[in-house]
Amino acid sequence: MSNSLKVGLIGASGRMGLALQTGLLKNPDLYSPVHLIERQGSTQLGKVSHVNLPYETLEQVNPKDAQVWIDFSLPTTLVETLAWLDKAPKTTAYVLGVTGLSSTQMDQLEKLSHERPIFYSTNMSTGIAILNRLAPLVMQMAGDPLEIEIDEIHHNQKIDQPSGTALTLAHTILEAWGIPPKDREAHLLSGYSQKKGKGEKVVHCISHRRGQWAGEHTVHFATDQEEISLKHVAHNRSAFAKGALQAARWVSQKGPGLYSIDDMLHERLGR
Repeated sequence: MSNSLKVGLIGASGRMGLALQTGLLKNPDLYSPVHLIERQGSTQLGKVSHVNLPYETLEQVNPKDAQVWIDFSLPTTLVETLAWLDKAPKTTAYVLGVTGLSSTQMDQLEKLSHERPIFYSTNMSTGIAILNRLAPLVMQMAGDPLEIEIDEIHHNQKIDQPSGTALTLAHTILEAWGIPPKDREAHLLSGYSQKKGKGEKVVHCISHRRGQWAGEHTVHFATDQEEISLKHVAHNRSAFAKGALQAARWVSQKGPGLYSIDDMLHERLGR
């Protein structure tokens, strides 16, 4: 159909790639899959997926074929992917859900966003976007001093610790405290071995890796008298796939810029 968005997937055979393929199959009037990309050396290359497309490498595919590329691959392949994407028309959008990016890679994204629409989020769930908005509100209403801890649980194959989502939540909290980006690293603690002092403006992130957990994040706001906890649980990856596909449709209608799920939610709320 004319309204069907041409979508290509990068990292298409991974957990999120498979969830996205299922999402595409459920919405044939909205999305048309055109290519499934996997890294060189993948055992999936040449095999046909359940959207009836073969897995291919970047070198085998013309980036012009899709209106939007959705990338859930690895941080180590980002430089190669961005160079390849640069051959596409400037109207071709890019949705990136890869976590664990370095500051240099974020700078590269920022530079590329001057020329094309890019949507980047460490978590594509609308629920996490809502949680991220609620955290500063709790801080404002509860007042200081607060001890803040973020507990996150993911599957046992997840590499980055803390999760990208936990770090996004932590940076939102530190921003609400008025701590500038250049100073935030000193206000982030991770693991059980690092302890915070009473009254210090720090966020303590605790990571757990077990089983096939899709993702759980809990933000604890504690005083000596009481505690408030905000919790988000992803029961499966379809929540992230749904958000990524919504992001693809949304950002495909935008001009150059670096957009986030908060921007999309902000527009949805009409303010």
